[in-house]
Amino acid sequence: MRAAAVEVLAREGMPAEGRPLLLALLDDAAAQVARRAACATAWSTDRSPEITEALVRLLDAEDQDVRLSAAYGLALRDDPRTVGAYARVGRLDRPEFEHDPRADGLWRWKLRNAPSG
Repeated sequence: MRAAAVEVLAREGMPAEGRPLLLALLDDAAAQVARRAACATAWSTDRSPEITEALVRLLDAEDQDVRLSAAYGLALRDDPRTVGAYARVGRLDRPEFEHDPRADGLWRWKLRNAPSG
Protein backbone atom coordinates (compact mmCIF):
# COMPACT_ATOMS: atom_id res chain seq x y z
CA MET A 1 0.00 0.00 0.00
CA ARG A 2 2.79 2.46 0.88
CA ALA A 3 4.61 1.64 -2.36
CA ALA A 4 1.51 2.44 -4.41
CA ALA A 5 0.95 5.66 -2.46
CA VAL A 6 4.40 6.88 -3.46
CA GLU A 7 3.51 7.07 -7.12
CA VAL A 8 0.32 8.98 -6.41
CA LEU A 9 2.20 11.47 -4.25
CA ALA A 10 4.92 12.08 -6.84
CA ARG A 11 2.56 12.67 -9.75
CA GLU A 12 2.54 15.94 -11.58
CA GLY A 13 0.71 18.58 -9.66
CA MET A 14 1.27 17.07 -6.21
CA PRO A 15 0.26 19.65 -3.64
CA ALA A 16 3.03 20.88 -1.35
CA GLU A 17 1.06 19.42 1.58
CA GLY A 18 1.90 15.92 0.31
CA ARG A 19 5.65 16.58 0.26
CA PRO A 20 6.34 15.62 3.92
CA LEU A 21 4.73 12.22 3.41
CA LEU A 22 6.71 11.63 0.21
CA LEU A 23 9.92 12.61 2.01
CA ALA A 24 9.09 10.20 4.84
CA LEU A 25 8.54 7.35 2.38
CA LEU A 26 12.06 7.86 1.02
CA ASP A 27 13.33 6.59 4.37
CA ASP A 28 10.87 3.70 4.64
CA ALA A 29 12.26 0.55 6.25
CA ALA A 30 10.82 -1.61 3.46
CA ALA A 31 13.37 -1.66 0.63
CA GLN A 32 10.70 -1.90 -2.07
CA VAL A 33 8.93 1.20 -0.75
CA ALA A 34 12.18 3.17 -0.52
CA ARG A 35 13.16 2.15 -4.07
CA ARG A 36 9.80 3.14 -5.52
CA ALA A 37 9.81 6.38 -3.54
CA ALA A 38 13.27 7.26 -4.83
CA CYS A 39 12.29 6.50 -8.43
CA ALA A 40 8.99 8.37 -8.23
CA THR A 41 10.68 11.35 -6.57
CA ALA A 42 13.36 11.45 -9.27
CA TRP A 43 10.73 11.57 -12.03
CA SER A 44 8.44 13.99 -10.19
CA THR A 45 7.95 17.54 -11.37
CA ASP A 46 8.48 18.85 -7.83
CA ARG A 47 11.61 21.00 -8.10
CA SER A 48 11.50 22.28 -4.53
CA PRO A 49 14.74 22.56 -2.56
CA GLU A 50 13.41 19.99 -0.07
CA ILE A 51 13.04 17.36 -2.77
CA THR A 52 16.40 18.18 -4.35
CA GLU A 53 18.20 17.92 -1.02
CA ALA A 54 16.41 14.65 -0.27
CA LEU A 55 17.78 13.28 -3.54
CA VAL A 56 21.29 14.35 -2.49
CA ARG A 57 20.88 12.51 0.83
CA LEU A 58 19.81 9.36 -1.04
CA LEU A 59 23.24 9.21 -2.65
CA ASP A 60 24.42 7.69 0.65
CA ALA A 61 21.96 4.79 0.38
CA GLU A 62 23.34 1.28 0.40
CA ASP A 63 20.96 0.25 -2.41
CA GLN A 64 22.46 1.06 -5.83
CA ASP A 65 19.00 1.39 -7.38
CA VAL A 66 18.14 4.14 -4.88
CA ARG A 67 21.44 5.94 -5.60
CA LEU A 68 20.75 5.70 -9.35
CA SER A 69 17.29 7.22 -8.92
CA ALA A 70 18.78 10.02 -6.82
CA ALA A 71 21.46 10.78 -9.41
CA TYR A 72 18.88 10.69 -12.20
CA GLY A 73 16.60 13.05 -10.30
CA LEU A 74 19.47 15.50 -9.93
CA ALA A 75 20.24 15.19 -13.64
CA LEU A 76 16.62 15.94 -14.56
CA ARG A 77 16.81 19.03 -12.39
CA ASP A 78 20.06 20.11 -14.09
CA ASP A 79 21.71 20.15 -10.70
CA PRO A 80 25.44 20.92 -10.81
CA ARG A 81 26.10 17.98 -8.44
CA THR A 82 25.04 15.49 -11.12
CA VAL A 83 28.55 14.37 -12.15
CA GLY A 84 29.50 13.61 -8.55
CA ALA A 85 26.16 11.92 -7.98
CA TYR A 86 26.70 9.48 -10.84
CA ALA A 87 30.21 8.78 -9.54
CA ARG A 88 28.61 7.70 -6.25
CA VAL A 89 26.20 5.36 -8.05
CA GLY A 90 29.06 3.09 -9.11
CA ARG A 91 29.32 0.77 -12.09
CA LEU A 92 26.02 -0.18 -13.66
CA ASP A 93 27.09 -3.57 -14.95
CA ARG A 94 24.01 -5.56 -13.93
CA PRO A 95 21.72 -6.64 -16.79
CA GLU A 96 18.68 -4.80 -15.38
CA PHE A 97 20.42 -1.47 -15.97
CA GLU A 98 21.21 -2.11 -19.65
CA HIS A 99 18.07 -0.37 -20.99
CA ASP A 100 17.29 1.74 -17.93
CA PRO A 101 16.85 5.41 -18.93
CA ARG A 102 18.30 6.47 -15.60
CA ALA A 103 21.66 5.01 -16.65
CA ASP A 104 21.89 7.57 -19.50
CA GLY A 105 21.03 10.50 -17.27
CA LEU A 106 24.59 11.73 -16.92
CA TRP A 107 25.17 11.63 -20.68
CA ARG A 108 21.97 13.59 -21.32
CA TRP A 109 22.84 16.06 -18.55
CA LYS A 110 26.24 16.67 -20.16
CA LEU A 111 24.59 17.30 -23.57
CA ARG A 112 22.20 19.85 -22.06
CA ASN A 113 24.88 21.57 -20.05
CA ALA A 114 27.75 21.58 -22.56
CA PRO A 115 29.07 25.05 -23.30
CA SER A 116 27.73 26.25 -26.62
CA GLY A 117 30.15 27.50 -29.09
